[in-house]
Formats: sequence, C-alpha cells, structure tokens
Amino acid sequence: MDRVEELIRLFEGEKLSEDPAAEYPERIRIIEELEEIQDPRVISFFVDVVLNKDEYDLARIEILRILRVRAPKEDEYGVIGRALIRVLIEDTDNLVKNYAAMALSSYMNTPGALDVVKEIVLDVDADRNLRYSAFGALEEAGVGRFTTDVMRELLKDDEMQDSAESVLNEWGVPFKD
Repeated sequence: MDRVEELIRLFEGEKLSEDPAAEYPERIRIIEELEEIQDPRVISFFVDVVLNKDEYDLARIEILRILRVRAPKEDEYGVIGRALIRVLIEDTDNLVKNYAAMALSSYMNTPGALDVVKEIVLDVDADRNLRYSAFGALEEAGVGRFTTDVMRELLKDDEMQDSAESVLNEWGVPFKD
C-alpha cells in the first residue's frame, strides 16, 4: 500500500467519535497531505468526497477550496467542473454550494457551467451568498456575449443591479445593445 492509498483509507476509516467536529482536524490533516501529492487518485478521491452529501460539510468545503486554486491537469478539468456543477444542482447545503460556486469560477469552460451559474444568479429566491458567489464566477468568466447578456439581465434585479453595473463598466460594455 502506497501513501495515497494509506491516506484515503485512513480518511474513510476515520471515525473518532459521534461528534463530526471532533473528526474535523484529522480529516483536514489528511486532505492537506493529499493536496501535496500529484496523483490522479487524489483528484478522484476529492471529487468523491465533494459529491458525498453525507460527508462532513467542512471536509467538503476544504476540498472545494483546494479545487478552486489547484491547477488541474487537462484530463482532470472536466471531471472537476462536472462535479462542481452536480453539487450546485443537486446539493441542499447552501454553504457547500457557495464554495462550489466559488470553485467553479476556475472551471467555467466546462460545458454547462455558464448555464448553471446563470440560473443561480438570476434566481431571486436563491441564498444571497450563493447568488454572489455565482456572480463572482460569472465575472471571472470575463466579457463575452453570454456573460454580458446575463449582466444586463441583472440590471433589472434590485439586489444585483449595482454589482452588474460595476462589472459592465469595468468591462467597458454599454448597459444596452
């Protein structure tokens, strides 16, 4: 058994108590050690944890934080992007979804990413923080026909209007076609 396999087994077998918070420091230590290892099994494991709704949310969030800043290999990009989209569509934990939206900002070329971010940012009933994280992902995607159209739609949204105006001004794009 090599170190990656050992760490994954340790994480999966880590049940220190009935209190998930007591498990958190050891789980994070394992995640942080795995983060430093360049091995395709690490990304596969990270994706599995992120998609596991029964996993401790802070472990999922830690991985989402890593995925946001980690430079993925070409074959990992789509796998990670699709997983983040699934979290945004299927998960019910707004805090996890918030971090997934922030992480998705690094994977906006994944098919479907722009659409799911648009749906969230235009949903006036969605969690406010989630909307702003989706807005940030849209902003980081940069100026383009799709993103400009969404920003223009947001000009009619009382909550997002000022932010949309700011981005359109920054992009040097007029408010109307």
